[in-house]
Amino acid sequence: MSEPRHAKQTSTQGIHTIIAYKFLDTVDRLAFANEQSGNPCVSALPGPGDVGKVALQLDNGSFWLLVDDSPITWDRLDTAISLPNIKSGVLIPGAFSGNPKQATVVFSTAFASVNYAVTLAPETINNKSFALRVESKAVGGFTVDIGANNIADLVEVGWHAIPNGEF
Repeated sequence: MSEPRHAKQTSTQGIHTIIAYKFLDTVDRLAFANEQSGNPCVSALPGPGDVGKVALQLDNGSFWLLVDDSPITWDRLDTAISLPNIKSGVLIPGAFSGNPKQATVVFSTAFASVNYAVTLAPETINNKSFALRVESKAVGGFTVDIGANNIADLVEVGWHAIPNGEF
């Protein structure tokens, strides 16, 4: 192999950067002018194909994501990115009671609505399988029905809850 690993490559060897544009300051970025990356953009405003590209603002080192080309709209990456409110945990066998066995998960912070999905992942021994299902959901948690009275082969049930929708 004649080229070094990707992390060790230089721009002459084909390494790429997330930075599509470099601007001197906020005024230049907002005007999409005085671009410093070698492809002057004073003569060409961004189009739909440029949405999603990243700019570096040189005066303060901030990174910006182009979110719209008309009008030109930027989101600052270190403050504008929001992650979905994902909740996760583990239920141990002692958390289950009743017949059939059920356990209730209580969130430390409630969801805004019951429009969320739950994934259940049991870990067992002796190749035992359980018919787990979410019995009920509330903004503050949910109840898991393990579908069995005997859970001797259950090690734990991992769970994830995430709001439905696009992020």
